[in-house]
Amino acid sequence: MAKYKSPPDFEGKDYHTWRNEVMLWTCLTDLPAKSQGIAVALSLSGTHREVATSLDVSVLGADTGLNSLLQELDKHFKKESVDLSYEQFCDFETFRREKDGNMTKYVVEFERRHQKLKVHGMELPDGIRGCKLLEMANLDPREKQLVLSACTKLEYAQIQSALKRIFSL
Repeated sequence: MAKYKSPPDFEGKDYHTWRNEVMLWTCLTDLPAKSQGIAVALSLSGTHREVATSLDVSVLGADTGLNSLLQELDKHFKKESVDLSYEQFCDFETFRREKDGNMTKYVVEFERRHQKLKVHGMELPDGIRGCKLLEMANLDPREKQLVLSACTKLEYAQIQSALKRIFSL
């Protein structure tokens, strides 16, 4: 099994995702607590690294060094809850399957984005979630009618199942 000495890379991620990955990493790494803050600080680049390395080595090298580092980074980079919630909502609302995109991948991505809404207390009722799944699938009117005719109720599970049965190879 890997030892997970290297903390998660920040490149290409938003701060919130990266921070969650760091917390997961702490559960798996065999690095002692007093080395984790330093390891994470040195894994960063740019402005994030500047903030991290502005902390004294004695702070980063303490058993609570990682916590101190994350608190300092939070001050600069963590989004307000309302901003993050709105961003997740917009991310969900603007999502659409590409016209010839894989239906299974679309359903998985739809569910991933809905899960992010749930984290922010914006879970959609089952029927609305099903209608959104169908509408965001980017189907022509005849294809939508085909999906609806395969359903006995306007429920998420039925619409999801119909989309997969009809359009997945």
